[in-house]
Amino acid sequence: MKKKLFLALWTLVLGLFMYGCETPSEGIDYQQVLIEATTTLSLETETTASIELPSVLTYEGLEILITWSSNNSSVLTNTGLVTRPAYEQGDVMVRLTALFEYETYSYSKVFDVKVIKLDQEIYYLVTFDTTGGNTINAIQIRENSVVAKPSNPTKTGYTFVNWHQDSENGDIYDFSTPITGDITLYASYTQDDVPLTSLSILYLNDLHGSIEKKDSEIGLAYIANYVEGFRNKNPKGTVLLAGGDMFQGSALSNYYQGRSTLEIMNAMGFDAMVLGNHEFDWGLDVVTGYFDGNTENGEASFPLLGANVFYQGTTDIVEHIEPYTVIERDGVKIGIIGTMGYGLEQSIAQSRIDGFVFASPADYIETYATYLRTEADVDYVFALTHDPGDLNQTVAGFTGNAKVDIIFNAHSHSRYTTTIHNTSIIQSGSNGRYVGTITIDLTSNDITMKNEASSADFYKADAT
Repeated sequence: MKKKLFLALWTLVLGLFMYGCETPSEGIDYQQVLIEATTTLSLETETTASIELPSVLTYEGLEILITWSSNNSSVLTNTGLVTRPAYEQGDVMVRLTALFEYETYSYSKVFDVKVIKLDQEIYYLVTFDTTGGNTINAIQIRENSVVAKPSNPTKTGYTFVNWHQDSENGDIYDFSTPITGDITLYASYTQDDVPLTSLSILYLNDLHGSIEKKDSEIGLAYIANYVEGFRNKNPKGTVLLAGGDMFQGSALSNYYQGRSTLEIMNAMGFDAMVLGNHEFDWGLDVVTGYFDGNTENGEASFPLLGANVFYQGTTDIVEHIEPYTVIERDGVKIGIIGTMGYGLEQSIAQSRIDGFVFASPADYIETYATYLRTEADVDYVFALTHDPGDLNQTVAGFTGNAKVDIIFNAHSHSRYTTTIHNTSIIQSGSNGRYVGTITIDLTSNDITMKNEASSADFYKADAT
């Protein structure tokens, strides 16, 4: 009996054990389940950013492991990290392979993902106009980036203040501003309070409208560079003078009856000009009209001189012509007398000279030199003469209050520097082939002169 009971219990236990060990997966096709599971997973076909690649997929109560691989991990890794290709490289198609695994079952599926190229990088040009200071090279800056503030420019006689986005020194430029287009930044300065130690006098005679560079003719743009160099080095003490016959000659100047030349002379900042015989070629009223105060017909920013140019039969100076001018440089006063050469009426067409006469220039130079020293209290007297040198001996002999420090000759197109009786004399060729360059040392009163034609300063690039 006990034996039967034991067998019955054993049978029951064995049955329960067998029931517990019975797997619920009997009859399930797990390979098919994996295939069905892969259909529930999708990826974007195009991307500009990293993507999430799941490592586990839950499907029908099963946890399916996923392992990823990439055929181009430099663009899209097996963890979904994206590195977009350069614009020039173009879009890149990457194939991701997902291995789905459950117990001993596995299935692979591929996903093609296009990684979109980077946007085209746009660069803008940032130019630094140092307005006469040392050159700072332009740079290219990527759009929406900021430009680093450059080193402060240097300019002789000036102290740098700041950068501005307009040439009128308006608002100070904010260097944290993103760059969205080409810009030019302009430097501003304050002028140093440096004592004046010398005068720099620059001189052109008989230009004859030679505006453009041609063969040995330097051209006014290059001469302006040279003048600007002196103004940068000696901002308080630079003087620019014209010896007559400035307008008539070149086709470009003749077409506009000298106005094109005049406008450039204004821009260059001439201080005075003496009348020349060729200023009569279009009728004297054409040229004097540029000095009549009427801006509608063109107007000079400097005086026209001719102390001995009279209406015939009078001692009345022709209207709009002055006998002299006084300019001041940091307290140093310079009297400049202008005269026409004696007898130069013969070089002018009779129809153009009728009604005018040129009196003896030396007499008027002596008279006005004395007046300027005694009444205008000038420190130096210059004689700006449209004369080939006929009066040099006489004028250089003036002494005392009539003394002339420098005589500027013209008309003969000669080139020379000389000294007579301690008076310096210069003529600087013609057609802008030379620039008379004179330095007066204000401490020693020594005067040095040269006619410059080859200075590197003529050809310096603009500071922008």
